[in-house]
Amino acid sequence: MLVDKGEKMHPTFGFIAFDMRKAKKALAINQWQIEQVLTSLSCQIITWNLLDVAMSFVNTPYELGANITYAPDSLDCSGLSKLIFACAGVWLPRYTVLQVDHGEKIKSDNRKPGDLIFFKGKNPWLHPGFERGIGHVGFVLDEKTFLHTTSKTEKVILSEIADLKWPILACRRILACPKNLTVIRLPEELFHLTSPEEIYCLIRSKLKQSRLQ
Repeated sequence: MLVDKGEKMHPTFGFIAFDMRKAKKALAINQWQIEQVLTSLSCQIITWNLLDVAMSFVNTPYELGANITYAPDSLDCSGLSKLIFACAGVWLPRYTVLQVDHGEKIKSDNRKPGDLIFFKGKNPWLHPGFERGIGHVGFVLDEKTFLHTTSKTEKVILSEIADLKWPILACRRILACPKNLTVIRLPEELFHLTSPEEIYCLIRSKLKQSRLQ
């Protein structure tokens, strides 16, 4: 599997999607207790709108094949989409041609904010499902605009969908609802955790220790 340098530490750069209702049911404790344990472990509980997260990367310089970290010095188009969804605790492959195989297939006319749109691009990669190949990806912000970056733009920018020179070849929905997402941001010493279930186990262990003391 092709991975990025930063991904060797954690597949989603320390972010794990976390449903508090499911956690309360699985652990049979209340939200306050969960938050107390997570805080004691130096975990951050974050609720955010993924569209706002995406906008925070505007003006990040372009670099083909850039190493991806949570606070990147540079990004390319697929690095941008990978990083946006990593912040929601969702893993995507590093390359555009592989990202197009993830998520729900959506007709372009039915696209919504948070969807990914794919194009041939300047230097497309071969893909068995697309005769022209796939070489560029953008993140839909609303019905008129999307976020992306290219060597021509030199940085992450907003563009009008109506001004596209390339036809949209595919649209993928990675998350049904990109707003009000709750994630846990792990400290580096907990980067071995990669799922909510593993966090549940750690919480149970901490609670058991506290009862024994």
